[in-house]
Amino acid sequence: YLIELYYHSLMMMLKPEDTGHMVKYRKLYQAHFKKLAIGEQRDMMHWLINYCLYNLDLGKYENNKMVFELNEFRIKEGLAFHINGQLSRAIYLQIVNSALRANETDWALNFIKDYTTRLMPEFRDTMRCQAYASLYFHTKEYGKVLDYLNKVEFIDIVDKLQTRILSAKTYYELNETETLLNYVDATKHFLTS
Repeated sequence: YLIELYYHSLMMMLKPEDTGHMVKYRKLYQAHFKKLAIGEQRDMMHWLINYCLYNLDLGKYENNKMVFELNEFRIKEGLAFHINGQLSRAIYLQIVNSALRANETDWALNFIKDYTTRLMPEFRDTMRCQAYASLYFHTKEYGKVLDYLNKVEFIDIVDKLQTRILSAKTYYELNETETLLNYVDATKHFLTS
């Protein structure tokens, strides 16, 4: 089973358009999960989710529910957490966004409430604000989106870009054309400086 798992994981990378390898990989993973070492469990789950996310980027939206289900499993089995029990910023936001893409809004809200404390203390407020902003964008509560985005303290360039993108999308949805154009112009200057 282990050689088959590695074979199908390799083929998922080499031939991402052939979803048959992902289906076989997922079945093998689920059938033999308990036999794998914790590091293998975590890595192989990560590969499977990354494959699904890559295919989402290619427009294969049927993977939304699968990514959500994989993330549920990953949390239940403790595979989303580092050895010290903490969540990474990237996995935290990916889990929130996958739940929202699968229209699991209540689940996403409960995740934010229950798991923000699993982030490193210095990241909690910013990640919580980003997560709530995404949640409220999904529920079309645009005023709340901007309120939360204004509270984000940038940790790195990725946070700044994510915040700028979501802000621009919100201004668009609010039909604030003048604000949106000014914001896009300011972002263009930010990116070129």
